[in-house]
Amino acid sequence: MTGPTTDPRTTARRDRGGAGWVRTRLRAAPLATLLSAVLVFVSVLLATALPRALDRGADRALHTYLAEQGPERTSLTATAPTGRGPSGGDLPASLDHVLAALTAAVGPGYRLAESGPVYGVRAKDARPLTGPGLARPSDIAPNLGLLHLPQVASHSRLVQGRWPSGGAGEGPVPVVLSKSAADSIGARVGSVLEGSSGIAPPMGVEVVGLFAPADPDDVYWSDSAPTCLVRACLKWDKKHEASWWDAAALVGPEGIGRLAGWGTRATDFWRLPVDTGALRTDRLPEAGGQIASYVAGPTATRLVAETGRADILITSELPKLFAVAEARRQAAAPLAAIGPAGVGGVALVVFCLAAGLTGDRREAELALLLARGGSRAGVLRRLLGEGAVTVLPAAVLAAALGVLLLPAPRLAPGLLAAGAVALAALLAFPVRAFVLLSARRAAAPRRRLVAELLVLA
Repeated sequence: MTGPTTDPRTTARRDRGGAGWVRTRLRAAPLATLLSAVLVFVSVLLATALPRALDRGADRALHTYLAEQGPERTSLTATAPTGRGPSGGDLPASLDHVLAALTAAVGPGYRLAESGPVYGVRAKDARPLTGPGLARPSDIAPNLGLLHLPQVASHSRLVQGRWPSGGAGEGPVPVVLSKSAADSIGARVGSVLEGSSGIAPPMGVEVVGLFAPADPDDVYWSDSAPTCLVRACLKWDKKHEASWWDAAALVGPEGIGRLAGWGTRATDFWRLPVDTGALRTDRLPEAGGQIASYVAGPTATRLVAETGRADILITSELPKLFAVAEARRQAAAPLAAIGPAGVGGVALVVFCLAAGLTGDRREAELALLLARGGSRAGVLRRLLGEGAVTVLPAAVLAAALGVLLLPAPRLAPGLLAAGAVALAALLAFPVRAFVLLSARRAAAPRRRLVAELLVLA
């Protein structure tokens, strides 16, 4: 014996009949269909936008917090005593060699700011200046510190004189002062300023030029605030009620070797500003781990070998700032979760109520389909097809609009939320219909009690 066979033409007619039934049902209630599509569109749009808005808010809070800390605290800073390394030690070639190694070791989880690194050589101590004509508030001579910045010419303009050159031998060291600092302490081009020291031989500098920063607020000059390079600093001693000027001058490449004589010793420094605007809250632990390795870990050990500076010291406050930022985010997380939970709960209640009302309205129709020989599975398939025609286009359009209106680095959370809401909207009525077709109805008072409790929830 052979089992019954299915005629392909019968199957095709059944499929066409299902599609025709869906079209008939949609045309029979166009207003209900339109309202269902609008409900799905609004719900999916909110579900897509809310996680992306939370991500944008968290990233914005992180960027604002780090920007308030200033470039010094959000940079990678390396220092080493000035000495002879593999490329000449205190020469500019050695500084560039170390800078290239430091820059190449930056991890993939973060990047350097476009403002670029700041590096050079700094004399440890300043010297008081002797000689007539200098400003002396409270009859105290001004102090002058010396440093070398290889890229200063690209961040400033020469106002008078020339950039310093020479000065490797005996005699005064050629320097340039900022125009503001020179006016404050009373120096000018051609002035020879003698620096006194109780523990070192006398030493002088000659002002060969004056410069002005192209942008005094540029982060390039942020390291110069302690040395009073851009403008002289008026210091005040409250105990003795006395004031004096502190200033700094720049030496040329040939004068680097004499910085230690001016300030007891000299220090090479490199500051690499991190682009805090590119950091993401969800990847903050990864970036923090890479920076910790850069400061005191495998990366730091590798840099010692690559730079040839066994005494190089790398520091950064970024790991501590990341920990504070993460603690702030965790503290705000319960409040931030109220919005998604509320929207999700309201959407679920609305879908359930809409499915209940539709089920009550079409209960007789569903019972008639069963009475005419339809199966529960077949009825549910037709209801799913009817819902898919309404739900899926509205959900896709809403999700695309949410992604377009709220750009965010992470795509998955918004799409997952949109998919969950669309699935709930698609299955709400078929599930209600399955319950109606599978079991006898409960008593009316009990149904009303359940509905009232659902509305209350």
